[in-house]
Amino acid sequence: MYIIEVDPKVHPREAVLRACYWLSPEAEIDIVTTDEGRIRLTLKSRDGQSGSRLASRLRSALIDFSLRVDIESRTTDLRDRIWKTAFSETLGTKP
Repeated sequence: MYIIEVDPKVHPREAVLRACYWLSPEAEIDIVTTDEGRIRLTLKSRDGQSGSRLASRLRSALIDFSLRVDIESRTTDLRDRIWKTAFSETLGTKP
């Protein structure tokens, strides 16, 4: 078993959940919010991997998914405009 505490100001909750889901085939993960507002993740291997190996993989996934969440939030307007333009052309209307 291995415990990691995550600062939600660094890694948003959505990114933490995505990273945990990504690692779920390899580990059981208990997610708890501490009294201080941090996110505590308790990892237990499903396939015999060491806790430090799982923690390392989870930390990398946290960075990956935090970046994805940040990019998604920054590009929402652009993505919406692209969709509107694509569908308006398909439907023969102007965006």
